[in-house]
Amino acid sequence: MSLRRALASVLVIVAFQFAFQVCGAGQSAAAVASTTTPCSMSADDQSWIEKALGNWRVAEQRDLKLPPSPLPTIVAIDATCSFVATPRSDAKLVWNGTHHSGTITLPDGKRVPFGVISFAAPDDGKATTGFFAMSLPSVWRAQGIQSGLGLEGLMDGVLLHEMTHTRQFYFVNPMMDRLSKQYGLPDDIGDDSLQDAYEKDAAYVADYEAERDLLYAAALAPTPGTRTKGVAQPRRRS
Repeated sequence: MSLRRALASVLVIVAFQFAFQVCGAGQSAAAVASTTTPCSMSADDQSWIEKALGNWRVAEQRDLKLPPSPLPTIVAIDATCSFVATPRSDAKLVWNGTHHSGTITLPDGKRVPFGVISFAAPDDGKATTGFFAMSLPSVWRAQGIQSGLGLEGLMDGVLLHEMTHTRQFYFVNPMMDRLSKQYGLPDDIGDDSLQDAYEKDAAYVADYEAERDLLYAAALAPTPGTRTKGVAQPRRRS
């Protein structure tokens, strides 16, 4: 699979992520919880994240044409606890919850404020698969996040986008490691790195904007069939 084609697939997910506007998120009163109450993920939250991760396993192979890879460490966050599931050989997720008081401690030791968050990180290369952290639907719902896709549909797209990044970590993807060394790419490559690097190249900008418009049109198509056909158009341009 060409690098350009892979990037086009990633942009499909980006189109869905940018189809909404996220409201500012702050710490809720419920975030300060009694540490005497055991952490327990709600059935709705657990059902969503496990189903969404299952969708990722399908998209990883079917849409991105990648061989299966172990899941990274998953950090799922609700108003009172952060739950961590580490990769297992049987692919089963076992959640271990720890209370937080408005600050989340991540697997790499860094701390982030509680709120609506979703990101992937390489854990400074110490882990073999990095980690992925995301607030659960109960947090997004409490913050008033809305989308025409439906809250869970929106969150599915965000999770798929960030999980794609976990396949780009240099210790997971030899191609990314090779390209990073060849071109001296920085560690903080982001979603807009190519646009930023080539923003003065008129031909690139025209090509990027045409591809972007096709993806937006596909995201807004009225039926699943027309959406599928629309998503295929940018890949045929590769």
